[in-house]
Amino acid sequence: MKTKPARDRLSEKNCRGLLVNHLRTRYAFSPAMADVLAEDALYLRTISAPGSRQDGQIICYAVKNTEPAGKALKDCEYEAVTLTLYHPDDIAYRHQHGLLELRQHILKRICDEAVAQGAPLTQEDLGAILFMDRGTVADYAAVLEAREESILTRAHFTDAGRAVTHKRPIIQLRLLGVPETEIARRTGHTLSSVERYIDGLLRVALPHRHGDAPQLISRITGFSLFLVNEYIALYEELAEDKNFAIPLRKFLDFYADGLLPRQAKKGG
Repeated sequence: MKTKPARDRLSEKNCRGLLVNHLRTRYAFSPAMADVLAEDALYLRTISAPGSRQDGQIICYAVKNTEPAGKALKDCEYEAVTLTLYHPDDIAYRHQHGLLELRQHILKRICDEAVAQGAPLTQEDLGAILFMDRGTVADYAAVLEAREESILTRAHFTDAGRAVTHKRPIIQLRLLGVPETEIARRTGHTLSSVERYIDGLLRVALPHRHGDAPQLISRITGFSLFLVNEYIALYEELAEDKNFAIPLRKFLDFYADGLLPRQAKKGG
């Protein structure tokens, strides 16, 4: 399978590229006609909604965090995320810390903004937005992560190369502090499903961390052994991820005193 150049992949992910693809797919317009109509649509947006973002912000179209790795970009669902490339406080930040630190600060800021809006950026996206090559983006991310400042990109939500479950992005968002109602809205799941996945992780991960065997956890929770092992695998994966290890520990600690005694009583 031939890989598209980065320039072509990025052009499919901007607003104009999405509009052109939509017009060609839905109405079978020629490339030239679709391009002209997309240009007119973008012009109408600029004059009808001039105050849709703050000074220093841009709109970027990013793939939703629920889309699996390997899916064609033209078939993915996108989210229009607002990213702050410049903030008035950046002047003072640069004066205090220097230009290199400011660039890393902006990288983290837009990563966090994209994740909070349900569409994490790829390193390729970041490079295009900040006019850096991917190697520089990776270097900046490594510096920040060495200082225990998490840099979450799309790779953290897709698990490329393995099947993606609904549980992973939901639990990752919860560990990032996103409320359950907002997680349901972003992922397209019902609130009860979101609550069930989070509760399932708690009911399995806490006794697993306590040293209980999967068979015992299955008997106590009423979950199948397959489901218990699935949650254990997810727990261990997150516990080894430097971006989620600390939030996961704090999350489990918060519930440990209440949930473990109840499960022990039920199992006894």
